[in-house]
Order: sequence, then structure tokens, then C-alpha cells
Amino acid sequence: MKMNTQKKLHIADIRTAHGIRGLVKMAIYLEDAKDIENYNPVQGNDGKSYHVVLKNPIKGEWLAEVNGISDRNQAELLRGIEL
Repeated sequence: MKMNTQKKLHIADIRTAHGIRGLVKMAIYLEDAKDIENYNPVQGNDGKSYHVVLKNPIKGEWLAEVNGISDRNQAELLRGIEL
């Protein structure tokens, strides 16, 4: 039996939805927040994979687009996910 020894890093949190078009606010813990796009797709603590595209910084966090999320209701379901 092969064991998965891959170490996972907690690099970001999805904080909340922003606006009506599915953007989310994220806290990113990398030295350069833009590097998160180099890790795509990133895995959430819910076991799902997410493709994140940063839009712009906002009050110490980042606005981001998550692939497949197109409205506020979908974005609200991502609240609290750790990447």
C-alpha cells in the first residue's frame, strides 16, 4: 500500500463573498500573495480543488475569482474554506 506523504500548506482562507458576481475576499498567507496563482488548482479543506485568479487588494485582503463561481449565492458557500 502506497502512503501519500505529500505535505499540505495552509496558504489562504476564503473570508466572504464580495458583490453579486461571485467574487470572494481572501486572506493570503504567502510572502507574495500573487504567487497563489502558481499553485492552481489549490485544494480546499473540503477536499475540492479550486482555480483562483486574484483581482485586486482590498483592505489587507484580496478580491479573487474562483473558477465556476458566478454569483453571490455560490460564493457564500465558500466562506471559511481553507486553501
